[in-house]
Amino acid sequence: MAPCSHEEADTWIFVHARQAVEEGCKSILIKANDTDVLVIAVSVLPTLQELGVQQLWIAFGQGRNLRWIPIHELLLSVGLQKSKGILFFHAFTGCNVVSAFRGRGKKTAWQTWDICDEASDVFSKLSQYPPTIDDADMKILENFVVMMYDRSSTADGVDNARLDMFARKQRPYEAIPPTQAALLQHYSPAACRSAPPCLPTTWGVAPGSAGMLPCSMLPGFTSSLPALQ
Repeated sequence: MAPCSHEEADTWIFVHARQAVEEGCKSILIKANDTDVLVIAVSVLPTLQELGVQQLWIAFGQGRNLRWIPIHELLLSVGLQKSKGILFFHAFTGCNVVSAFRGRGKKTAWQTWDICDEASDVFSKLSQYPPTIDDADMKILENFVVMMYDRSSTADGVDNARLDMFARKQRPYEAIPPTQAALLQHYSPAACRSAPPCLPTTWGVAPGSAGMLPCSMLPGFTSSLPALQ
């Protein structure tokens, strides 16, 4: 397996799995209690199937909560198209290093993906290394987020949707999507997380006196104070 640049066990597990398949293993069982491992398994299974694996199981949980999850059957339910983009989807909608959207969980996000087919290509692009995105892709991400908060919205972009939901529909501030600037900073670490090995400095952070710090695309609030006087 050497040389290997994987730093976390979540992905290193599947380096072992691939080696086992290359040596003739047809059925693999992985013991894990981490949702990240489950998501990665769905993503990499098509590649392992091309190498000859027939079954991939995850023993998930402990004690009475132990479940045997057949990833090969789960892949049939998810579909090949979504399996290609599930890494970015998982990171983008909230994982251990990327915040979730307030009031919008995985179930809502998945149901939105079911009716927003155009998001699949973007999720797939951002699940690969190196991740790439253009203005058209960003517009699709914005529309996806808008649909998570209001499926009936016809607003163009998150900023217009925020105005419409807050001013016309009287939504509370906590129930409207993030700003475009915030969304730009949200997808960057999600892409970096889902498509390693990305350089963090190219995806949303920069070195500072206290280490690596998130980049801001907007000036500090103090620059706006004179306009409020």
